[in-house]
Amino acid sequence: MNAQASSRRANAGPRRGSQAIERRGGGRGTARAAAPRGRAAGGRGETPKARGERTRRRVADALVSLLEEGDPSPTAKTVAARAAVSVRLVFHHFEDMESLYRAVLSLQASQYWDTVRSVPADRPVEDRIDQTVQQRAKLFDAVGAVRRAGVTLASRQPDIAAQIAESDAQLRSWLEETFAPELRSAGRERRELLFALDTAASWEAWDRMRRTEHLSAAASRRVMARTIRSLLA
Repeated sequence: MNAQASSRRANAGPRRGSQAIERRGGGRGTARAAAPRGRAAGGRGETPKARGERTRRRVADALVSLLEEGDPSPTAKTVAARAAVSVRLVFHHFEDMESLYRAVLSLQASQYWDTVRSVPADRPVEDRIDQTVQQRAKLFDAVGAVRRAGVTLASRQPDIAAQIAESDAQLRSWLEETFAPELRSAGRERRELLFALDTAASWEAWDRMRRTEHLSAAASRRVMARTIRSLLA
């Protein structure tokens, strides 16, 4: 990927997909549905299209909230109850649960990818390491619940697998730009070093530290930074 193309990708993040939902503000997780149960939230004069988009967002938010609360595989009935809509309405807006998951992955890409960039390669290496780790820690904690569900579905849903692969490729591309001087110095070992850095700074590594090893966010950042630093030494 050339520098100009990579810059465009960094600004855009992974593809939103055909099921993309209108972007909303940040903070960990998605905003919860604000309407009281059983009552519409829109203002008078709302168009059918706007009302449909609002309902789609409420359903997507409901799925994310259930995943974040520890339900590994929410049913359509559970999602509908959380969103205060009928199951029929869920499937009016989403063909099936897999299409809902695809939409949520796209939504999170649009929400959180603006916080991640390649760090300019002309900065001191310690600054590049620290900023890379800080960005990824924030991103991975925000998208972790949905990412775990997506990984589970990826083996039987090629579209979801493609979304995850594209996200991973973009993260690797940013590492390649950020640590370009060190990668050039690695000579024949450049490709191996890149994949080592990619593994050290991956969501999988972060999730293991946070969920399996039960490390704090601060401790996980230190471990990731130490690993990257050791690889570049």
